[in-house]
Amino acid sequence: MDRSMKNFLVAAALPLALSLAVGCGGSTPSESSPEDSVSTGLDDLTPAPPSMPGQDDPPAEPVNPGMMLPDDVPLPDPSEINEPRESNGEKPKGMELPDDIQPVQTSSTAAGESLGMIVGTQTKSEDAAEVKLNIQLAPWQEIDAVTKQAGRITVVDFWSLSCVPCLREYPQLVALQKKYPDRVRAIGVNVDFYGGEKYPPKSYQPQITKFLTAVHATFPNYISQTPSEDVFKSVKINALPAVLVLDEQGTVVERFTDASHSGGFTYEDDIVPLVEKLIAK
Repeated sequence: MDRSMKNFLVAAALPLALSLAVGCGGSTPSESSPEDSVSTGLDDLTPAPPSMPGQDDPPAEPVNPGMMLPDDVPLPDPSEINEPRESNGEKPKGMELPDDIQPVQTSSTAAGESLGMIVGTQTKSEDAAEVKLNIQLAPWQEIDAVTKQAGRITVVDFWSLSCVPCLREYPQLVALQKKYPDRVRAIGVNVDFYGGEKYPPKSYQPQITKFLTAVHATFPNYISQTPSEDVFKSVKINALPAVLVLDEQGTVVERFTDASHSGGFTYEDDIVPLVEKLIAK
């Protein structure tokens, strides 16, 4: 190849080399750094963080604090909780006694003998109508004055139709009074009335009458018109059953309650021996 041909080839190749050095299309490189390009790419691939409560998602359910009563629903009366209802929907007045209750047949008045069971399985006895009761409604102040009258040993039994131990022991009071009619004054005080207007003291009288008739309790029996809590405070007792024994001067000799006597008390083991001890003086 001669010199003229070499010069021609060099001149033709120079523009091509310059074109490759400038880049494809001859465009100017972008001013953005590689870090910017990588960052932009990662932003597109990274998932969005979860939304916080109170933004797009509905609020979470609150933790259940337990059973709640509506504001307009009153709490039940403690005296009516778990108590059975009669067929007409009314609350029974104290403990229900069977319609065919058998009046208790009294045994002889020999020492240690009692009236037997309160509720029997036989039919009504004809002498039930012959039992003459002495039931009075009175405030505790009047009843208290009677219990403190001097002259005889006085046994005051505080009881309720809903107190099963009271009902079981009550015939023993009847037997005690019958055994010593001239020396012992027996007084029964029913404290079913708790102060509510819906069930006044007189509302308990039908069931009280049925029970007292069954056990032949002909001595004075009072239905307290003073709320039971106030009676308890006055007598200094805190629960039923409870019995007071007063001497012939009207002074309290002993208060029998489950709290004051460990393991409870009974007429046979506790009250009768005390009364007979007072009689023997």
